Amino acid sequence: MTIHADARLQQRAGRVQRLGSLLRRLAVAIQTWAVMRGNRRTVAMLSGLDDYLLRDIGLTRQDVASALAEPFFQDASWRLAERALEARECDRAQAREALREARLMRASSSVNRSDARIANGAPDKRHAA
Repeated sequence: MTIHADARLQQRAGRVQRLGSLLRRLAVAIQTWAVMRGNRRTVAMLSGLDDYLLRDIGLTRQDVASALAEPFFQDASWRLAERALEARECDRAQAREALREARLMRASSSVNRSDARIANGAPDKRHAA
């Protein structure tokens, strides 16, 4: 074989390699699109559920509608998962705040009871030796 033939063979091998890479990327894109399409169908089926069932899984009808309003190249199920996570985080933050307020109220009421006992002549147990 001549040097010229080796160069042509290497060029041809490079083209085949690039074509193979392109075909693999295309196959991955098609597979991803098929998964997202299936997820969109599943999200569309959620719109047929009752409101109480949607609430049970942490969603609202508005969440489902807004996920379906996303462009076709964005996965609607990911949007729903994000919204459900945000709702859970919000609920947890509200529960923590309510617990904090309840503890403050309890501490405040115990201080007030102690102050009332002192005013009535009872000894203060907090400062007793």
